[in-house]
Amino acid sequence: MNSNIMGERGCHHMMAALTEYSYAQVTKNVYLYPLELANVSALGSYTLDNFINLLTHKDKPINYVKTTMKGTEWTLLRNLFTSGYQAYKHVKQIRLLLHLPMATDEYLTYLDDAYRLLLGLEYYGYHLLYSRPIPGTTYVHYNLDRVVATKYETVWIRH
Repeated sequence: MNSNIMGERGCHHMMAALTEYSYAQVTKNVYLYPLELANVSALGSYTLDNFINLLTHKDKPINYVKTTMKGTEWTLLRNLFTSGYQAYKHVKQIRLLLHLPMATDEYLTYLDDAYRLLLGLEYYGYHLLYSRPIPGTTYVHYNLDRVVATKYETVWIRH
């Protein structure tokens, strides 16, 4: 969504852990924070609850959360499920770009953990609305004899 349109629909906040960014107002009601979402707060890193405190958004609706960088999807889910504010009750829609390793024996524990985090979304009332493999990341799994991917785009909603 265009940031100008986003600003017209209310207040929007973006986090980017890239060091070339600094705090900025992008357009009307759209703000960029040079912070990294983390499981533990540190310099430049915030937990979801700390970010909610920063924005004074406790118990306010969060319409849309999106991840794109590798690993942030799992950090977001861990933060969502362990939030002292029960942030999952306030986040209405989540778009996760899932980054997965090849489905080999070496990565079974990792894939099992990722699967459990995704099941947590259903446990907390989210429903999978959309899922697609990212073109160029698919391969045929040797044991399953089916096409799988290392990246998926997923959209989850909570009513």
